[in-house]
Amino acid sequence: MYLIRTLNIKKYSREKGRFQSDAFQPFGSALSLFENQCAEAASSSVCNHIDLYYKSTVAIPIVYLKIDLAFLNEHSECSKYNLVKSLSTTGDNCHYDLTFDAKSCYKKIFSQICKSPNVFVCSEGSSVQITDDQLSRLSEEYEFKY
Repeated sequence: MYLIRTLNIKKYSREKGRFQSDAFQPFGSALSLFENQCAEAASSSVCNHIDLYYKSTVAIPIVYLKIDLAFLNEHSECSKYNLVKSLSTTGDNCHYDLTFDAKSCYKKIFSQICKSPNVFVCSEGSSVQITDDQLSRLSEEYEFKY
């Protein structure tokens, strides 16, 4: 199963070459994610799904992280987690809440997976996989425009 975490391009630090840690902090007690296959079935694409349910939490361009659940299971020191299906505040039926037993796991896990080939951008309604260099340039373009 693949889970999607929306990312706000404003939270990307070109100096550090990564998203800021607070991009992966739980909202309340859990990290908000949604399931890839469910989103594609419900909204025809991940990008459409983000536009429908998560528009207020992202910037343009829409950037997201695709997480293989198997990675969480294989990461031994952070393999104790809870993934609970829940209705989002925006009505998303594909939504999940993710919590780790250890708070340090949020940063530890996401620092390892929040890079190419797991990062995508929405372009004209379609998902495009981007490299780390492309992400940095995208961040620079965003900063220049806004």
